[in-house]
Amino acid sequence: MAEPLVLEYNPKGAMANLRAMGKRIQDGFSDVSLVRSIFNYLGKVTIGHFREQRAPDGSPWVKLSPVTEGVRDERHGRRRKKPKRGRDHKALQDDGTLMRSLLPREVGGDAIRETSPDTLRYGTNVPYGVYHQEGREWPVTAKQRGWMLANLGVFKPVGSILKIPQRQFLGLSNENESRLAQITEHWAVDGEAPAWS
Repeated sequence: MAEPLVLEYNPKGAMANLRAMGKRIQDGFSDVSLVRSIFNYLGKVTIGHFREQRAPDGSPWVKLSPVTEGVRDERHGRRRKKPKRGRDHKALQDDGTLMRSLLPREVGGDAIRETSPDTLRYGTNVPYGVYHQEGREWPVTAKQRGWMLANLGVFKPVGSILKIPQRQFLGLSNENESRLAQITEHWAVDGEAPAWS
């Protein structure tokens, strides 16, 4: 009777790699290189929304109103006989506070950069950010009417509706989510998050 032909394989190296990968995954967001890489990527994506004036799904933001254009012209010392609506001013970038709070390396102030073993939070504490992200409508109060008339030269009757249009800046497209998965997979396999994120 012939001896069986057997190939024996002892995956010591592969098993060690799998154990190391399991440890990294178990540690989750405590790894600095992974967290830095993800925050950098989220910052680049979000700032891209401001630059392109688009929501994460690719839809364009609502253009600035003539009142907002006029207020910005006045604030920046420009007067025009004929307004060039939408050419000089970008939405959500008047003084840069909101956008700066979302820069990849911004820490402190209005920036939200928090981690726990299985969750990562990225965002802003700028109070009006949520109104722009979600849009908002509310009735004009007597106090607001006076302020608007004095500061904007606009008369709105008490009880009329003020509207901030939705301009989503925080969020991910399917492509962005795939990229984050690639970053995480690269980190799990190689032990270091890619610098190219």
